[in-house]
Amino acid sequence: MLIKNSQDNWKWDDNWSTKKNILKKEIKPTPKKTEPIEKKQITAVNFKEAIEKSKESKMSVLAFFVSESCGFCQKLKKETLSDDSVKELMKNYIVVYIDADKDRDSIKKYKVTGLPTYIILNQDEKQLQFGSGFLNKTQFFDWIKKSN
Repeated sequence: MLIKNSQDNWKWDDNWSTKKNILKKEIKPTPKKTEPIEKKQITAVNFKEAIEKSKESKMSVLAFFVSESCGFCQKLKKETLSDDSVKELMKNYIVVYIDADKDRDSIKKYKVTGLPTYIILNQDEKQLQFGSGFLNKTQFFDWIKKSN
C-alpha cells in the first residue's frame, strides 16, 4: 500500500504479515573463476645458487653438465629438453646447467667423466640419481622416474 507522508513524497508501507521487505533481497557475489596457477621453472646460474634455492623450496636439483663443443649436449637440449612434456616434468626440480669447460671443481666433485651428464641432488647435495649420454624423451622420463 502506498501512503503519502508529510513532505508530499510517496513511500511504501509494508503491512504484510512477514514484516520483511522483499525489495531488499540479499545478493551474494558471484565467485570468480580462478585460473590454475602455472608452475614456473626455477633455474640457477651455478651450483651454489641451485643448492640455496633447493634448501628454500625443499626441491631437488637437476644439474646438467654440458659444453658448447659437445654435439650430444646440443642434441639433448634441442630434441629432449625442449619437449613440452619434459619441460613440465623438469618444473619439479631446480635446474642448473654447468659449463664443463669452466666449472672444473664440480666436474671433479661429482666424478663427471663424459658429456652430457645429468645428476639429481637433494638440498644436502646428496646424489640421488646419476646419468650420462644422450637420452630421448622416453628414456629421460624413465631415468627421472628412477629417482622418485
